[in-house]
Amino acid sequence: MYGVPRADTRTQGRVTDKSGNPIPGIQVRSNGAPSKAVRTMADGSYDIADESASKTAWLTFTDTDGPENGGQFAEKSVEVTFTEADRTAKGDGWYEGGFARTGVDARWKRKIGSNSLLNYHIQGTALKRRYQKVGLLPTNQSKKS
Repeated sequence: MYGVPRADTRTQGRVTDKSGNPIPGIQVRSNGAPSKAVRTMADGSYDIADESASKTAWLTFTDTDGPENGGQFAEKSVEVTFTEADRTAKGDGWYEGGFARTGVDARWKRKIGSNSLLNYHIQGTALKRRYQKVGLLPTNQSKKS
Protein backbone atom coordinates (compact mmCIF):
# COMPACT_ATOMS: atom_id res chain seq x y z
CA MET A 1 0.00 0.00 0.00
CA TYR A 2 1.35 3.37 -1.03
CA GLY A 3 0.32 6.81 0.11
CA VAL A 4 1.48 10.27 1.00
CA PRO A 5 1.21 11.65 4.53
CA ARG A 6 -0.96 14.73 4.76
CA ALA A 7 -2.18 17.09 7.42
CA ASP A 8 -4.78 19.82 7.57
CA THR A 9 -3.15 23.05 8.73
CA ARG A 10 -4.38 26.48 9.71
CA THR A 11 -2.05 29.40 10.35
CA GLN A 12 -2.92 32.84 11.67
CA GLY A 13 -0.73 35.84 12.28
CA ARG A 14 -0.03 39.46 11.53
CA VAL A 15 2.22 41.24 9.03
CA THR A 16 3.86 44.48 10.15
CA ASP A 17 6.68 46.76 9.09
CA LYS A 18 9.83 47.09 11.20
CA SER A 19 8.10 49.75 13.35
CA GLY A 20 5.18 47.44 14.14
CA ASN A 21 2.67 49.15 11.83
CA PRO A 22 0.24 46.76 10.10
CA ILE A 23 0.66 46.15 6.36
CA PRO A 24 -2.66 45.50 4.61
CA GLY A 25 -2.99 43.78 1.24
CA ILE A 26 -0.01 41.43 1.49
CA GLN A 27 -0.60 38.14 -0.34
CA VAL A 28 -0.03 35.02 1.81
CA ARG A 29 0.40 31.59 0.18
CA SER A 30 1.21 28.19 1.63
CA ASN A 31 3.23 25.49 -0.11
CA GLY A 32 0.37 23.06 0.57
CA ALA A 33 -2.01 25.04 -1.63
CA PRO A 34 0.05 27.42 -3.80
CA SER A 35 -2.95 28.38 -5.93
CA LYS A 36 -4.92 29.41 -2.84
CA ALA A 37 -3.92 32.76 -1.40
CA VAL A 38 -5.28 35.16 1.21
CA ARG A 39 -4.55 38.84 1.77
CA THR A 40 -3.78 40.60 4.99
CA MET A 41 -6.59 42.72 6.43
CA ALA A 42 -6.40 46.41 7.40
CA ASP A 43 -4.89 45.41 10.77
CA GLY A 44 -2.25 43.24 9.02
CA SER A 45 -3.86 39.96 10.14
CA TYR A 46 -4.21 36.85 7.99
CA ASP A 47 -5.77 33.39 8.34
CA ILE A 48 -4.84 30.63 5.89
CA ALA A 49 -5.90 26.97 5.93
CA ASP A 50 -4.66 24.22 3.62
CA GLU A 51 -3.65 20.59 3.30
CA SER A 52 0.07 19.98 3.58
CA ALA A 53 2.12 16.91 2.71
CA SER A 54 3.67 17.06 6.19
CA LYS A 55 3.43 18.87 9.50
CA THR A 56 5.66 21.63 8.09
CA ALA A 57 4.33 24.46 5.98
CA TRP A 58 6.16 27.25 4.18
CA LEU A 59 4.27 30.53 4.02
CA THR A 60 5.27 33.05 1.37
CA PHE A 61 4.39 36.71 1.87
CA THR A 62 4.36 38.83 -1.31
CA ASP A 63 3.70 42.53 -1.77
CA THR A 64 1.63 42.51 -4.96
CA ASP A 65 0.31 46.08 -4.84
CA GLY A 66 3.57 47.96 -4.18
CA PRO A 67 3.27 51.50 -2.87
CA GLU A 68 -0.52 51.28 -2.41
CA ASN A 69 -0.02 49.64 1.01
CA GLY A 70 2.50 52.18 2.27
CA GLY A 71 5.69 50.96 0.62
CA GLN A 72 7.31 48.27 -1.42
CA PHE A 73 8.29 45.19 0.54
CA ALA A 74 10.58 42.33 -0.46
CA GLU A 75 9.09 38.83 -0.62
CA LYS A 76 9.52 36.83 2.58
CA SER A 77 9.10 33.12 3.42
CA VAL A 78 8.49 31.66 6.87
CA GLU A 79 8.71 27.99 7.89
CA VAL A 80 5.98 26.78 10.26
CA THR A 81 6.56 23.39 11.89
CA PHE A 82 3.47 22.13 13.66
CA THR A 83 3.90 20.17 16.91
CA GLU A 84 1.64 18.07 19.12
CA ALA A 85 0.76 21.26 21.02
CA ASP A 86 -0.81 22.55 17.77
CA ARG A 87 -2.93 19.41 17.17
CA THR A 88 -6.66 20.03 16.62
CA ALA A 89 -7.70 16.67 15.13
CA LYS A 90 -6.50 13.11 15.55
CA GLY A 91 -4.84 11.41 12.60
CA ASP A 92 -5.44 7.98 11.09
CA GLY A 93 -3.17 6.12 8.66
CA TRP A 94 -1.62 8.50 6.16
CA TYR A 95 -3.71 11.36 7.55
CA GLU A 96 -1.61 12.98 10.28
CA GLY A 97 -4.53 15.02 11.64
CA GLY A 98 -5.32 18.69 11.96
CA PHE A 99 -3.01 21.39 13.28
CA ALA A 100 -3.46 25.10 13.97
CA ARG A 101 -1.02 27.79 15.01
CA THR A 102 -1.67 31.42 15.88
CA GLY A 103 0.86 34.18 16.32
CA VAL A 104 2.89 33.42 13.18
CA ASP A 105 3.86 37.03 12.61
CA ALA A 106 6.05 38.45 9.86
CA ARG A 107 7.95 41.70 10.29
CA TRP A 108 9.04 43.28 7.01
CA LYS A 109 11.58 45.80 5.87
CA ARG A 110 10.96 47.99 2.88
CA LYS A 111 12.53 46.88 -0.39
CA ILE A 112 15.60 48.96 -1.20
CA GLY A 113 16.13 49.49 -4.91
CA SER A 114 18.29 51.86 -6.88
CA ASN A 115 15.41 54.36 -7.24
CA SER A 116 14.41 54.39 -3.58
CA LEU A 117 17.83 54.18 -1.95
CA LEU A 118 18.04 57.94 -1.42
CA ASN A 119 14.96 57.74 0.81
CA TYR A 120 16.76 55.54 3.34
CA HIS A 121 19.47 56.31 5.86
CA ILE A 122 22.06 53.55 5.73
CA GLN A 123 23.70 52.83 9.06
CA GLY A 124 26.86 50.80 9.46
CA THR A 125 29.91 50.67 7.24
CA ALA A 126 29.42 46.99 6.31
CA LEU A 127 26.04 47.68 4.74
CA LYS A 128 27.39 50.79 3.05
CA ARG A 129 30.29 48.81 1.55
CA ARG A 130 27.91 46.12 0.32
CA TYR A 131 25.85 48.73 -1.55
CA GLN A 132 29.03 50.31 -2.94
CA LYS A 133 30.23 46.91 -4.17
CA VAL A 134 27.07 46.29 -6.20
CA GLY A 135 27.06 49.85 -7.55
CA LEU A 136 24.09 51.28 -5.65
CA LEU A 137 26.28 53.83 -3.85
CA PRO A 138 29.33 55.69 -5.17
CA THR A 139 32.67 54.71 -3.67
CA ASN A 140 34.87 57.29 -1.97
CA GLN A 141 37.82 57.69 -4.38
CA SER A 142 39.85 60.07 -2.20
CA LYS A 143 42.54 58.45 -0.02
CA LYS A 144 44.40 60.02 2.87
CA SER A 145 48.19 59.79 2.78
